[in-house]
Amino acid sequence: MEEEARETEPEVSYEQSHAETRRAQWALNTLVVFSAIAGSVFFFYVLYTIRPFGSKEPPPVEVPTSSVGAKYGLLTGSDEASGLGVVLRDIDEAPSYREQLSEVMRRDLGIAGNGRMYLLIIRNDGEAPAAVDAALLRVRDGAGQSWEVQWLDKAASPASATGRLRLAQSGHKFELSKGEERQLYVFIPSAGEALPPSAEDFSGGSLKLASGLEVSLSHTEIKATQK
Repeated sequence: MEEEARETEPEVSYEQSHAETRRAQWALNTLVVFSAIAGSVFFFYVLYTIRPFGSKEPPPVEVPTSSVGAKYGLLTGSDEASGLGVVLRDIDEAPSYREQLSEVMRRDLGIAGNGRMYLLIIRNDGEAPAAVDAALLRVRDGAGQSWEVQWLDKAASPASATGRLRLAQSGHKFELSKGEERQLYVFIPSAGEALPPSAEDFSGGSLKLASGLEVSLSHTEIKATQK
């Protein structure tokens, strides 16, 4: 009896092992099938999302850029005796962008009234250092209307750090060494509801210093440089 029991034990162990192997094989096959199905679903989802074959292109996204025309206008003038050169220009050559930038700068500077910001550049091309104390800057547009420029220390009351920095950089009393220039922002308030024109539309003007020196400004067109 003991010998018969010993002879039957390997057969039971083999059948159990074979059954376990088959169950493991079925489980593995099931896992492979599900993995293939999941991969197929993901593949078709990607195809549906990106639509590479004959799909309709999505509508373009408009991104604001600073687009410059072929030419832009400004006011320029110089005094041969002192070597001082003066330029009054818009804060940006792109018409659409300069409007937005002017409003942002006006708010940063705490300027309550409507108007437009401009950039004034004064350069010393003379042989000796020059003391500049800009007193009065007037410009006129193509219709003959006169506009008086306001210095930021008279027009601005900045509350932000950016506004205070621009105000500090835009002082209109300074010293210029030979070949040095100063760039400062200035402001022209609106006349009633009429916004002052861009610098491109100014026909002339003049900058008067506290020393009595006056530099005449005239309209000049500059060819834009595409970067």
